[in-house]
Amino acid sequence: MGTVRASLLILVSLVGVGAIAARPADVAAAEATGPQDALHQVMPGDDLHLIAGYYYGDARQWERIWQANRDQVPNPNRVERGILLRIPNAVVPAEPYADFVARARPAPSSPPPSPAPRP
Repeated sequence: MGTVRASLLILVSLVGVGAIAARPADVAAAEATGPQDALHQVMPGDDLHLIAGYYYGDARQWERIWQANRDQVPNPNRVERGILLRIPNAVVPAEPYADFVARARPAPSSPPPSPAPRP
């Protein structure tokens, strides 16, 4: 009976260690699917409102990006093309950035056609 009790105690201990060892992997997997910082290379025509609209779904969140990048962007109204911005707690949408920009900023309309000359 003592041997059975000792075996049971060892088995319970091993199961407990296995559960503890498996937990960090589960936590890491859950964290990998949540929001993470992203890097965004500024393209011509980008501004912080547009970038915030893409990553956060709300252009009013531009200050989050500015606060995270104040060392590179001293003036939030002037974002230099080509720099890499850190986007804190970003959720990268499935839609490509170029498609978002095209949808968010429609192409300028062409001027109306000139009236036909009168004879």
